[in-house]
Amino acid sequence: MTLGPGRVLTPGTAGAVAAALLAVSQLFHALPLTLRDDAYITFRYAENLLAGLGFVYNAGERVLGTTTPLYTLLLAAGGLTGVAVPWVSVALETGAAGLVGWLIALHFRACGLPWMGPLVTLALATVSRHWLQAAAGMETMAYVAALLGAAV
Repeated sequence: MTLGPGRVLTPGTAGAVAAALLAVSQLFHALPLTLRDDAYITFRYAENLLAGLGFVYNAGERVLGTTTPLYTLLLAAGGLTGVAVPWVSVALETGAAGLVGWLIALHFRACGLPWMGPLVTLALATVSRHWLQAAAGMETMAYVAALLGAAV
């Protein structure tokens, strides 16, 4: 794709631009926060971990009630920066959504279809109903990014 005299948009650059647009679209959908109720369970575990109460939902009750222990640890680590855990989650998921777009572009490039990745990524950025999951406070986009990362 030609942008002007002597300037060419490479498939890699197009993929990066599409991934950035996907991440920005997810952040746009995150405002105001539209967190799912299940996310608050994970948030509470992370906040209790930060408060020194341990990996618990209620202080003194050693019961594992989160289905996402690794994601909970990531949220607690992010909370060490002073950012509220729900915003850490939205930031992680927004970044993961952008990473998903970039990994899709890499996958199509590896398959010999470099022009297809940016198109699919841009299409995903416009399907807000499907991608609102990135702004829900859940671990979905991080999981999808991990799966795509393992496949690329």
